[in-house]
Amino acid sequence: APGWSLISLNDQRVDLNDLLGSLVLIDFFYKSCHPCMLALPALQRLHEKYHDQGLRVIGIDPYDSKEEDELDDFLTKRGITYTVLLSDKSLPEQYHVSGYPTLYLMGRDGRIVYRQTGYGETTEEKLEKIIQENL
Repeated sequence: APGWSLISLNDQRVDLNDLLGSLVLIDFFYKSCHPCMLALPALQRLHEKYHDQGLRVIGIDPYDSKEEDELDDFLTKRGITYTVLLSDKSLPEQYHVSGYPTLYLMGRDGRIVYRQTGYGETTEEKLEKIIQENL
């Protein structure tokens, strides 16, 4: 997976290389994307269920800004506690994101094991199965 080092909503630097050894679920999303918002509760449930087993859920927002879009408050009101990072639009291009949300699951070795564009009724079930297979 293409590397990155980004700043979180709580002003912490997060580097993809520091997550090697963990299973990492990356969600490319933005605030005004309806399917992205439908995915948030499912991603939060996966975060809560598998965090202690080594899953790291990371949201990456290339469109919104922390201040102007009040992204922190917006996510807090929705109960999102996993890490959310801000990026520019070049990172989704490196990941060949063609629609939102786009989800990537990276294995402990940093290789992409699953990719999905969009969100549907079966997404959470599919992700959970693949997470269990890779933990």
